[in-house]
Amino acid sequence: MINAIRHSLFQDVAEGLTNFIEREFPQHKLIERHDRSFRYKLFGDITLASVFGSLEASKVKLGVAEYGVAQTTLEQIFNQFAAQQEEETGDVRGMVG
Repeated sequence: MINAIRHSLFQDVAEGLTNFIEREFPQHKLIERHDRSFRYKLFGDITLASVFGSLEASKVKLGVAEYGVAQTTLEQIFNQFAAQQEEETGDVRGMVG
């Protein structure tokens, strides 16, 4: 019984967080969801200050205990670009380059 109540409460929190992200940051992608941890990638013309402001103003209402915000580093951008280029220009099986 207690586990069912906890599960229901968690589902309510997850739904509230999802609705909040969709409303505040329409250009987003859910990268990972594991148990009570969510990881989103936010797109568009937003600042760290606006993200922190929105989360701080709503975290109690949303039931968020802790959160983190980070910007993509130049190294991450370079690695993503390099991986994409490798996929596009990789050797084709059976072909000699």
